[in-house]
Amino acid sequence: MTDCQKLASSGFSGRRAVLIYGFEDPERPLVWLIEAFEAVATRVVSLGPREEAPLNHLVHPVFTAGHVYAWEVLTGYTRDDESSTLTAAQSAGESLDLTGAAWEVSR
Repeated sequence: MTDCQKLASSGFSGRRAVLIYGFEDPERPLVWLIEAFEAVATRVVSLGPREEAPLNHLVHPVFTAGHVYAWEVLTGYTRDDESSTLTAAQSAGESLDLTGAAWEVSR
């Protein structure tokens, strides 16, 4: 999550993204990790849609398949239950609508 926050507040002029790759294990499905990442990351940043690509026919003796996942990091925000605190998104001139149950990000 800290990498997502750092990217969101970096001030880089280009687009920013986070990438995760992993290997399939029948006892620990990779999609569980990815869904958990999305649930936690979206509490601190706004992510674009998930992009993914399979890794097949790998030569590793145990892990022969996997996936690569990536999301664009659109903007960052934090939420404090006592008071709403904005981060770099607002200081960079972006506005956040805090009136709904879920935060909406607008540019």
